[in-house]
Amino acid sequence: MIEINIVASFMQSDYAKAFLGKTDPLWFSGFNQHIVRALKDMYYSAQPISVNALFKIFPQQAYELSQIYSAISSDKSIESDLLILEFEYKKKQLMNDLMQIDEKKSLAEIQSVLSESLEKSRISVLDRSFTITQVSGEVLDRIADAVNRGDNLQGISTGWKYLDKFMGGYHKGNLIIVGGRPGMGKSALGLSLAVDCCKWAKVLFYTIEMSKEELAQRYISYFSNIENYKIRNASITLAQIEDMSNTMYSMDKDFHIIDSTNRHIDHISAQIRLHKVKYGLNIAIIDYLQLIDGNAKSRYEIVSEASKRLKQLAKELGITVIALAQLKREEKASDKPSLSDLKESGQLEQDADVVLFPFRPSYYLEDKPEIELDAELIIAKNRHGQCGSIPMAFEGKFTRYKEIL
Repeated sequence: MIEINIVASFMQSDYAKAFLGKTDPLWFSGFNQHIVRALKDMYYSAQPISVNALFKIFPQQAYELSQIYSAISSDKSIESDLLILEFEYKKKQLMNDLMQIDEKKSLAEIQSVLSESLEKSRISVLDRSFTITQVSGEVLDRIADAVNRGDNLQGISTGWKYLDKFMGGYHKGNLIIVGGRPGMGKSALGLSLAVDCCKWAKVLFYTIEMSKEELAQRYISYFSNIENYKIRNASITLAQIEDMSNTMYSMDKDFHIIDSTNRHIDHISAQIRLHKVKYGLNIAIIDYLQLIDGNAKSRYEIVSEASKRLKQLAKELGITVIALAQLKREEKASDKPSLSDLKESGQLEQDADVVLFPFRPSYYLEDKPEIELDAELIIAKNRHGQCGSIPMAFEGKFTRYKEIL
């Protein structure tokens, strides 16, 4: 009965016809499927949609068309009726895909099939438009809440004063690219960003380059002010270990780590989705883009694919994705990185809402200072405001970046 009401609505109601663009004929059975396919052809070719036009296409089924045409009950339930059909169809397709999985395939291949099946099963009928007044009203409500809290940020605080000033915090649906040349400490910057915002946000650090133990060693050095090499070599006392444990468990700063050996973008996306379901998630940091595998052949195409997928993932999950990226080596040591350095990395500049470049002039000195006070964080692209440069200090022995206030 639902199918009949939908098809009859398409024939008669201008309101219902507007849903033809997001309707799949495969959701319907028997003759109804053929009718909807014909209606969609009319819709996309801008032909008038009428029962008379259908009579010409299906002259042998004139009686059936008449019966359907007269069966309409209401066009007001068209969206909910389509939702029921799409849900049932995609549920059936997903179950069929699961039943056809070849157990002889590798785990990675099975995960890829599952990821593709889940993507196909996503409900599309609920995609809708909103009036600018409606959305603007909701934005004003959020701003009013921030004002009442005495907080001028609409996003989640980065924990860094000047970065908040330029970006307005971390925003849902945003992709932030942190591009670093070899030796600039992009992983150290990623860790610093994670530590300094996890007090206010649920953070996931997805490390492809390092193991979780290596990242933990850097984290211990970060908060304990003990050189990283001493922690790696166990050149510390039991008293220092006790102090570090007490400090770590008393801090209100914690975040999750994943160090999967599966680098495929399908697997990474699935892991992040699952993590949000299990633990909640605001910010996902991925270290780093050029190590991700994909379905394309060339490295350029794989990075482009990963960039698109991560941007889509940020929008779909309502999170901020921070992807670290390796830049090409500089022509001259004194050259600061620029957006042109991303050109060899696919379409990162196009997909990114914000592009950040850590830059350390002292890295090129033979005698480096222990604390590099001339470092900076270059904001090369910013869809939310102006670009600029934030003065930073880099403490290599503790693998951390800090703002200079």
